[in-house]
Amino acid sequence: MKRQYTPDNVTELEENEIFVFGSTRNGSHLGGAARIAVQKFGAIMGNGFGPQGRSYAIPSIVGGVNRMLIYVNEFVNYAKANPDKQFLVTKIGCGRAKYTEQQVAPLFKEAYFVENIVLPEAFCRIIEASLQPEQIKAKEEQKKEIQELEDSETKPIRKFKIVGKIDLSQFKTKKKKLNAVLSSTNENIFIIDTNVFVEAPLVISKIEKRFRIVLSAKVIDELDKLKVSFSDNNKRSMVGTALKQINEAMDKRNNISMELADLSLLPPEFDKKSPDNMILSLALKFSKANPIILTSDNGLQVKAKGMNISVISLKDFLSK
Repeated sequence: MKRQYTPDNVTELEENEIFVFGSTRNGSHLGGAARIAVQKFGAIMGNGFGPQGRSYAIPSIVGGVNRMLIYVNEFVNYAKANPDKQFLVTKIGCGRAKYTEQQVAPLFKEAYFVENIVLPEAFCRIIEASLQPEQIKAKEEQKKEIQELEDSETKPIRKFKIVGKIDLSQFKTKKKKLNAVLSSTNENIFIIDTNVFVEAPLVISKIEKRFRIVLSAKVIDELDKLKVSFSDNNKRSMVGTALKQINEAMDKRNNISMELADLSLLPPEFDKKSPDNMILSLALKFSKANPIILTSDNGLQVKAKGMNISVISLKDFLSK
């Protein structure tokens, strides 16, 4: 598959394309690509980060080139969660921010391998020079296999996380794992553990809208604490993105709610102060609605299975 590059001068967009530009944190879009984003693609003055109209802002004047990485990572996660869009990345940071292409390009190394992100040719050349030929070849072969699989399936798999060489038999097995826990009716509800939001902050967007989502009050409380307690800037950012998406989803979807645990439903041997057990009690509270606990926690999975509550790991869910 031939690689595409962002044109030097983007003056119009196709229906599914998003213009990605560099901004200041306060959103003063006064020059360069930022001005074009305001004039042509719906960027909003005063909004320095994230999607706006048919554009996406990545702060580049942030006190140092490496500080851009947290915003670049959030952009990459957003692009992965919106595979129906194609994101045209401009030479972010190489204008008013006065960074060189050699300084900025490495920040987009992960983006280089995301199919719906298009980078400037100069960025791609710098990234390719830093990679071993075997790495590039392996990634290109993987992309080719993904494309072939998409062509043969009615559902696109761009949302799915696939590591290494694709084994179609494994793919079908994982798909069965989700189907095995779904009811034949629309009465399933999803209960999402804290660790899932930390690992995949946009997970709600991957759950079909026909399914109800019940959020544990304890999970929301834990996320609110983690957004300031994590020492890792990237993890703090992921938690912030998760809370933002939860907030937006509760406004847009009428089948998402936050509920309190009912500890009286737990076996007497279970610790009533355990966050995992609070999530488990929520599933017991909604037992008639075929709850599915989405968690990467092996301990919670074991307890849920022991009480005949459906459970699926994040890895298996994303591979559905």
